[in-house]
Amino acid sequence: SFKVWNEAFAKNVLESRVYADTAKGVTPVLPAAVKSLDVATGAVTDVPVVWDLAAADFSQFGMVTVRGTVAPTVPETGRGIAMTDVTATVNVRNVRAHSSARVSLRIKGRAPLLSETYGADCTFVSSNPKIADVSETGIVTGLRAGTALITLRSKTDPTLSHVVVVSVA
Repeated sequence: SFKVWNEAFAKNVLESRVYADTAKGVTPVLPAAVKSLDVATGAVTDVPVVWDLAAADFSQFGMVTVRGTVAPTVPETGRGIAMTDVTATVNVRNVRAHSSARVSLRIKGRAPLLSETYGADCTFVSSNPKIADVSETGIVTGLRAGTALITLRSKTDPTLSHVVVVSVA
């Protein structure tokens, strides 16, 4: 039928798959938006994603699928339907970082960044050591007001990593 023919076309092309890593027991940080291409105009826009994190279990190692939906702005008339489904594939790995993906410190404040590892020795690197420095053992120290990213990386498997955002005030 004509309805089936029209719905065989998409009004937009959506960045429908994203990938993320997280540590066991830690909710991953997924993108707040994905790209959507309006087929009629060629315009590419960022559209907010609503992730269904409550339905996902990050307590076990392995791959976890998280479903999300978007509400792209597409013409109501014309041929096709809007693509609205997004899927995140999350690899739950064996590096467990601070219980939060964010840490807030005062200047000269200190916090242990690594709370638990599963057989993995980690390295710690600050994106801005003038704002937040991190020791070899994972103690982060706030030095100046600002934000730094601390990357934890497994020495035994460099593909295993976790990023913590450190805000110093």
